[in-house]
Amino acid sequence: MTEEREDIAGELISADLRGELVAMLGDRLAAGEPLIAAAQFQKAMEEGYQALRGSFPSKPIKQRLAEVFAEVVKESPEVLIIPGIENWITRAVLGTVRKNGWGIADTQMEGQNLLRQFLRQEQMQRVLLQYALKPADLNIRNCMRSIVNAVAGKEDPVKKRAAERLAEVKARLQAQGSQQPADAKLGQLLAGPAGEPDEAEIESRTQEQKKVQAGLRQQQMQNLVENLDAYIAEGRISAEEADGLRKLHQVDRVVRSGKFTREQGSKVRNSILSGEARTQIEKKIREEVDYVVVYAQVFEALQRIDPKNDTALRFMIRHKLAVNAEAKEEVEWKPIITGLVEELETLHQLIGMMDRQDAEVRMMAAHLPPYNQVVRRGQARIDKLLVEEEFIDLLREGTSKEVIEKLGSGDRKERARFAASMLSVNALIGSLIKRTPFRKQVRVLKINLIVEEFFRSTEDVEEAREKAQDFLRTRLQKLYPDITEEEAAEIQEHGGEIIAACEQKVLAEQAERAKEAKEAGGGEEVESEGGDEQLSEDEVEMGVQMGRVGMRIGGGMKLVPYKVMPDPEEPDKWVLVKRDRETGELMPVMRRGNKRFVEKNREGIWEVVGG
Repeated sequence: MTEEREDIAGELISADLRGELVAMLGDRLAAGEPLIAAAQFQKAMEEGYQALRGSFPSKPIKQRLAEVFAEVVKESPEVLIIPGIENWITRAVLGTVRKNGWGIADTQMEGQNLLRQFLRQEQMQRVLLQYALKPADLNIRNCMRSIVNAVAGKEDPVKKRAAERLAEVKARLQAQGSQQPADAKLGQLLAGPAGEPDEAEIESRTQEQKKVQAGLRQQQMQNLVENLDAYIAEGRISAEEADGLRKLHQVDRVVRSGKFTREQGSKVRNSILSGEARTQIEKKIREEVDYVVVYAQVFEALQRIDPKNDTALRFMIRHKLAVNAEAKEEVEWKPIITGLVEELETLHQLIGMMDRQDAEVRMMAAHLPPYNQVVRRGQARIDKLLVEEEFIDLLREGTSKEVIEKLGSGDRKERARFAASMLSVNALIGSLIKRTPFRKQVRVLKINLIVEEFFRSTEDVEEAREKAQDFLRTRLQKLYPDITEEEAAEIQEHGGEIIAACEQKVLAEQAERAKEAKEAGGGEEVESEGGDEQLSEDEVEMGVQMGRVGMRIGGGMKLVPYKVMPDPEEPDKWVLVKRDRETGELMPVMRRGNKRFVEKNREGIWEVVGG
């Protein structure tokens, strides 16, 4: 890095901030987060920057954060990469232990075998190869200790402290969500769909998936040879064929080791089975192996979808009939739309996938490997989707070995159901990307969010209304170049209703916040009683405190004096309270029937949790 470049980098991310960001990554890892991919670390660093600086990182800062990660990995992989991989191993093996229902004794006896099996998996080998690491670089004893402690219910004090610090960061991020500058929110919402992969990306993906397929094929052949007796019992192959296959597999291993040349190996194979007999058995086995390998490859690819989108995936699975509906079908959209409006995080996840912001969804939309092996380009929708929410649990916890065993099961119904679940998830995401009634609904909801932000960004209602009208009139086509004339005309036709509804909603929110602030000051502020309000001894013993709470009022953030206290029902949480005007007793502040919980940030200011 040149001296000039170092100066620029230092201005973007100072040495102190760099240290704090790396420390926050350390907390995530100490708390057990399985960070492995560069994209996961990048997202974590962006969240850390936001929490520390109170603002969203710009494009140059995001680029610098990526450089910081690369520098740390190059200097000391043991700081970030190795703990992340160990957390991944621990979580995966612990999932298997719990699935088996093992206690401490069983875990101590069989845990090491599970760890060794996991280390031998192709997916694990690829990760180690990516970072030029060896199994010996990992502290497997620590993994085993963490697994046993988790089964025993023991809490690691270091992990606990890291989790507490991490919870503080996440609470701050959650509080900042409502404080995000309007232009930043608008910038995110106005970002259209991600572009198609270029030729270099397509080539890179294709070559990578070829390697993945080769590794899975080798793994499945090994699994098949180890379970030939089961294949014989199920009538898939004869005992004679199985014996020949075992011998052929041994020859293949010797050739791969270099002890035999290819020519020598070919001669030995011919001596074991004649060419025609070998062709027949290899054809039979190839069909079996190909089925397992292709779907295991699809499963591994689906695992790459960012886990933050799991809530949206589960939502689509719950509503799969509506999501999969064609234009000619009648769908009751109101309860679905209402659910998304109430669960904005889910809506934002759906919007992100719809706009192909998720890297794996982008590959899926481009019909790149391995998806092109199981779904033809332009293939019609699947009439009946066969997938339940439990599939998402398996997607996050399932190991390569478990997946291969399920796909190679003698129960053909189980095999077909498992493969159908993968195809169904692919189809659901396709319904979010292709021209479908569901995508249309999500697009309209996104447009509503954009219009709402125009009203939140200014106190001048007329100005906001003009911006919203201009957006619907001139910028809709830029946001979605593939929008049909019919869709655009329909949105234009209802544009006035959309703007009026958004205006009413935002103004109602502002009025409610102003009312809450007024109630907070009514009889509770120092000046209202001519001096500091005195808390009774009982109230002090209950943990009641006077605090400043950051709240959005009138388009800006203001500090509002409030009383806070531990929630009697959940003592580990703090809740806003106010004095009842009739009884004089303290009671929780409610919003939409729910208590308003708060957490204190590092500056000593209380922040509302969850809006």
